[in-house]
Amino acid sequence: MFSQSDAYTGGMNGRGVTNQTVLLGTFLADCRQAARRLAASLRERGLTVVQTFDLQVARSSNATCHCPRHGRSDCTCQMVVLLAYGENRSAPWTLILHGSEDRTQVSLVQDPPGARPEPIASWVQQLFGRSRGVTPKKRGDL
Repeated sequence: MFSQSDAYTGGMNGRGVTNQTVLLGTFLADCRQAARRLAASLRERGLTVVQTFDLQVARSSNATCHCPRHGRSDCTCQMVVLLAYGENRSAPWTLILHGSEDRTQVSLVQDPPGARPEPIASWVQQLFGRSRGVTPKKRGDL
C-alpha cells in the first residue's frame, strides 16, 4: 500500500525553480496497464506522448538490485514517466505513474508551482473514473 510519504513531491527544474507534483488519484490498476491506457487516451485528444522512464526496464540491467520496500529482487513496484506534448504548449506536461501490485498513483508535475490546474488533470480523472475495474481512491486511502 502507498502512504503519503511514498508520493514523489518534486524537484528542481532547469530554471532553478522547485517543481511540485499534484496527486491526481490512486487507481486500482497495474502501472504498465494504466500508462498504456493513459497514453492512448491522451493521443486520442491530439497530444504526442513519450514514455521517458520505466523502473522495471532500468532495474533489469542489475539483477542484484533489491527493492527498498520489499527487500528482494522480484519486486512488483513500477514507476513510469510520460511526457505529453500539446500544440499550444511550450513545454510538455509531465505525468508520473507509481505502482505497486494493482494500485497506481498518477501525479502531475506542476511547473511553476501553484499554477492553475491543467485540463490534463481532469482528463486523467475522467479516464480512470469511468474505466471498468479502475476506481479513483480518496486521498486518505493512500
